[in-house]
Amino acid sequence: MLRTRRVITALTISAASALILTACTGTGSSPDPSASAEPATIEYWHINTEAFGAAAVDELVSEFNDAHPNITVEAKFYDGYSNLVTALQAAIAAGNAPDVAQIGYSRNRYVAENFPYVPISDLGVDTSTVEDNILELGQVDGTQVAMPYGLSVLQMYYNGDLLEQAGIDPADLKTWDDWTDAAETFKAATGLPLVNFQQFPGDNFIPQAMISSNGGSVLGCDDGTAKATFDSEEGIEAVGLMGELAQDGLATNLTSDQALQAFLGGQAGTLVTSSASRANLESQANFTLGANTFPSFGSQALKLPAGGNNLFVFSDTDAKKAAAAEFVEYLGTDPSAIETWVAGTGYLSPVEGAAAEYTESNPLQAIAAESAQYLTPWVSFPGQGGLQASQIMYDATQAIMGGTATAKDALTAAAEQINTQISGKSCG
Repeated sequence: MLRTRRVITALTISAASALILTACTGTGSSPDPSASAEPATIEYWHINTEAFGAAAVDELVSEFNDAHPNITVEAKFYDGYSNLVTALQAAIAAGNAPDVAQIGYSRNRYVAENFPYVPISDLGVDTSTVEDNILELGQVDGTQVAMPYGLSVLQMYYNGDLLEQAGIDPADLKTWDDWTDAAETFKAATGLPLVNFQQFPGDNFIPQAMISSNGGSVLGCDDGTAKATFDSEEGIEAVGLMGELAQDGLATNLTSDQALQAFLGGQAGTLVTSSASRANLESQANFTLGANTFPSFGSQALKLPAGGNNLFVFSDTDAKKAAAAEFVEYLGTDPSAIETWVAGTGYLSPVEGAAAEYTESNPLQAIAAESAQYLTPWVSFPGQGGLQASQIMYDATQAIMGGTATAKDALTAAAEQINTQISGKSCG
């Protein structure tokens, strides 16, 4: 059974990205209850690729449509949260917004402050079975703006056959010191890198986990205003380790797609990625696939940012609002739907006990569920340039990994640049 109630604190997500669209936000009225019986076709935007849960999305949409003859859900795929949000801005400006869309946790406040969404709290969606601390992932300033849906944790997936060939027992690998030593052994035995970070453009999932698990922080407060703090000694050491491993040939420095293919093709011993990739890795790996908890820094407590997404509603008629509410409640709270989602991806259940039998039967999923105890809120940079700030931090990590700048120089410069952008912004 998942142990999430006691491990995830309130998520504070700050405003992100420049305001391109001028709109009144959160102004959607509650739907007329009688509208739920009216026929409605609604559009659902998601970021689930064929390798990342698309089959589960298709199954869920099909089952929902079959069970709701008065509602037709049409799913539409966008390649990543950034592309989806960009398309969403254009669609809203053109007056043809989708009814439901997956929004990554890092963009929560940005969408809530800049888009004409309909708060989940106004839609009559029953969230009583969702754990309180999970619900907070969809809240902004105390309002339930969205339904938390995807919930993932970083995992260290490994090729058991290659590790065995190198004489490495993954059960012995707990800390980054363990993995560094093992990487040297692995390189000598196979000629391949052991550590393989899957990093997505503009995404700081892994660096955040590294920094916070080394006792550092990404964002702090200085007299009530936000300040980038990832350039601390702890941050420099943590992200610097990523660069050192890459420069020593013990870790890869690849695009996200290249990292995945390197792992599946037996050209790297691990894949450091979201637990939501589990089902895809199981379906494609032609080797013994295993998983470890994300490594710690010695005795430092693990702190892993919660990955995933919320379901936002943008419907503009009573009939569509009612239909969207039915669909969101189904995806986020129906035990059968949650089991399909968990089994088809690797996401964790937002409802205690849902998908428990499946989780217990799948060792890799069970490890992800155990790792939930280390989850912390995803940290976002405030202000209109928040997304740009995230990109600056990402670019600094890439410079470190590529060996074009030291960790101290790259992170110090990035923090200074970001602090200029967020100067005077509230800590939230």
